[in-house]
Amino acid sequence: MFLKDATTHQILKFRHAIAGVISGLAYDRSLRLHYIIASIVMIVFYSLNISLSDWLIVLLGIALVISLEYVNSSIELLCDHVHADFHETIKKIKDFGAASVLISSLFVGVIGIMIMLKYIT
Repeated sequence: MFLKDATTHQILKFRHAIAGVISGLAYDRSLRLHYIIASIVMIVFYSLNISLSDWLIVLLGIALVISLEYVNSSIELLCDHVHADFHETIKKIKDFGAASVLISSLFVGVIGIMIMLKYIT
């Protein structure tokens, strides 16, 4: 019985995660933009016929940026729910979340350019 309950619980958690992915795509413009950019990046790198190890680095970078965007969007929704009016602390919280996406995007972008240069020069 315990195994069946644990399996059911894991399936429900997976369904909630999938619902989060779908909801993010449906309602968050920043997430949609990241998915579009990721798709373009994958098409470009596919056309360059990059190595498996470079693919792993590219996919890890894409996963990092998109995951941080989901976390940032969650923080923003929670802050807006808790305190709808302007509040300096809420602003700082949102700015910190946005900074994590910006910093990861910049570093992943530099890594992507470095990988691309290997194949086009």
